[in-house]
Amino acid sequence: PTKIRELSLIGEKGMFLVNYLTQDLYFYENDFRNGNWEGLAIMGVSEGQRIRHNVKRKEPLLAELESFVEAIENDVEPQIGGEEALRAVLLAERLIESGEQHQVVWV
Repeated sequence: PTKIRELSLIGEKGMFLVNYLTQDLYFYENDFRNGNWEGLAIMGVSEGQRIRHNVKRKEPLLAELESFVEAIENDVEPQIGGEEALRAVLLAERLIESGEQHQVVWV
C-alpha cells in the first residue's frame, strides 16, 4: 500500500495539485488552443507549463497549535478566525455534496 494525500482542483485554465505529504503545490496549465487537431477533440486539452509554487513547509498540526497559543498569549486574533473556519467547513460540505451527486456544485 502507498500513502497518498493529494488534492486536485480542476478548472478551465488548468489544474492545481497539492501533495499534503511533501507539502508541494503545482499548477498544470491547460494549453488548449482552438484548432482542428482531432486528437485534442478527444482529450479536450493539451498540456501546458507545470509551475511549482513555493510553500513554507511546516507540520500542519504544530503550526495550528502554535498559532492558537500565540493568539492566547498575546491577546491577538488567530491566523484563522471563526469566519474563515466556518467557510472552510461549508466548502468541505459542498465538495462532499458534489461527490455524492456526481456533478458540479457551485460555491
